Amino acid sequence: MEQAALCEFDRYAAIVQIIREAERCGYRLQRADLVNLIYLLQEVYGVPLGYDFSFCAGNIF
Repeated sequence: MEQAALCEFDRYAAIVQIIREAERCGYRLQRADLVNLIYLLQEVYGVPLGYDFSFCAGNIF
C-alpha cells in the first residue's frame, strides 16, 4: 500500500531537516548530494516525499 505524499510545506521541512543534520555532522551538502539523499529516503526507506525520479542513459553511440 502506497502512502500519500507529504504536503509541500512538509516536503520543504524534510529538506531543511536533512541539511541541518548534515551541517550538525560537519558536512556541507551539494545539490547532487541532497537529491541523492531525497531519492534514498523516498525509494529505499519509503518516506512519501512525492518526488518523481527518472533516469536516462543519455546518448550512447
